[in-house]
Amino acid sequence: MQCKCKSSATKVRPKANLMTWLISLLITGCLSVLIPVGAKAAEDVVSDDGREIRLHDDGTWSILSRDRFATTRDGRRIKLSPDGRWSVITQAENVPFTEVSDVKEVPAAAAAGNQPQRAEDIIAPGSAGILLTRVDILKKKTKSHKAVTVDTRMAYYLRINNPSDQPISLNQQQTDKMIAVDSKGRRYPVLALRYDKEQISSGASEQVVVLVDGAPRWYGVKFLSLEIDDNTFGSHRKIVLSKNMNDVSTVVVGEF
Repeated sequence: MQCKCKSSATKVRPKANLMTWLISLLITGCLSVLIPVGAKAAEDVVSDDGREIRLHDDGTWSILSRDRFATTRDGRRIKLSPDGRWSVITQAENVPFTEVSDVKEVPAAAAAGNQPQRAEDIIAPGSAGILLTRVDILKKKTKSHKAVTVDTRMAYYLRINNPSDQPISLNQQQTDKMIAVDSKGRRYPVLALRYDKEQISSGASEQVVVLVDGAPRWYGVKFLSLEIDDNTFGSHRKIVLSKNMNDVSTVVVGEF
């Protein structure tokens, strides 16, 4: 009798080929998970408060350097080191002016003869030098019917230098050319200016206090900025002056 059954060997995949196929499938699946489409390499940026930040492709970030940066009106990019020193790192043209004023006094670079030099000296000659030396959050507490209400203002202390041969006039209309902003984008109107003299004489330096309505909550706010339109105090471009919240003080006052 002739057997009509076919050999079962023709229906079974060889073990070696099956193992190779399974390994190939496993490797392909792992690669599709570990290497997503469109993955980007880490990117280095400069934060709004002037720090070097690395953005990692996994959604995290880290601080690369504690140095901060500023740009002078003549286009020089300045590195401000934590030890109080500054140096020129690039020479550029038509760079918007941003002033970082956390350093009040810094030694000059070796090329300048190791002579002491103030932060004001990095501002281009012939234009008004404006520094933000201090920011206070002012709190006024009022008791009424056994309840305590708290009203807040902010005081930005400016040091304005006048190197030109013409006086710089001060008036309350200049509040319309300024606005305070926090790191979350919230804007605060400027209420008034406080100063001792109505003019800053040629070669003189005066303090001007900018009183701002309201104040941010501490949570999540990294810095405060004051935007000053061009030619508000003498001849200068638009300026953005900033202070980290770590450098901002809270003061309880009786009156604003």
